[in-house]
Amino acid sequence: MIRPLALLCSCWVAAVHAQSTGGGPAAGPPPANWVSASFTVQQAFEVNDGDTHTHWNFQQALQYRAAIDRSIGHGITLGVGLAYATPNMTYSPRYGAVGVPIDCATSCAGSGNIAQALITARGSLDYVFRPIYQVSIGVASLSGFREASGETLPPNGRTGLTGGLGLGIGYAYNDRTELDLLQEGWFMATVNRTAGSSIPHPLATGVGFRFGF
Repeated sequence: MIRPLALLCSCWVAAVHAQSTGGGPAAGPPPANWVSASFTVQQAFEVNDGDTHTHWNFQQALQYRAAIDRSIGHGITLGVGLAYATPNMTYSPRYGAVGVPIDCATSCAGSGNIAQALITARGSLDYVFRPIYQVSIGVASLSGFREASGETLPPNGRTGLTGGLGLGIGYAYNDRTELDLLQEGWFMATVNRTAGSSIPHPLATGVGFRFGF
C-alpha cells in the first residue's frame, strides 16, 4: 500500500513539473487576505502521562480547522487558525494511577478533546497547480477525557506547545479560490517531562478550501 506521504510527494513533484512545462500562473494579482476551512484525518497516536501514570491510545479521528491569513509577500501568507477533534481512545491506567474509576481499573474505551490555536506561515507559487509549504506553531490542549458511559477520567486537562511542518499541493480554480491537499507532521508537548511521559508526533492528512478577498 502506498503511504499518504509518498503519494503526496509524488503529487508535489508533479506540480513542480507542471510549472516548468506550461502549467502557467494563475490569472490576476493575489488577494490581500485569505480565509480557509479544512477537514483533516488525524492519524492514531499514543501518549504516556507520567503524572497520572496512565496511557492514552488515541484512534484516528476527523479534525476540523478554520484560519485567516494575510499576504506578506509573493506567495507567502501569515495567519492564525483553530483546530478541533474529538477522537475515541483506549485509556489504560498504569501502576500508581489514582482517581481512575473502578470499571476502568485495567483499561476502558473513552474519548477526549484535542484543540489547537496556531500561528501559521505558508508559502506557495502563483501557478494553477502549486506546491505548498507550511509551518505552524501554537498551543495544544488535551481535555475532556471521559469513558463511553460519560464518567470523567483523569487528568482534567493538559496544555502545551505544539508545532507542525506540512507539504502539499494546491489547485487554483481562479485567483481567489483554491483547493488544497496537505500532509503534516506534528508534535504536541502537552505532558510534563516527568519519568514515563512521552511527547506524541501524530501525522495528519487534510483537504482544505481557501477563499481570497
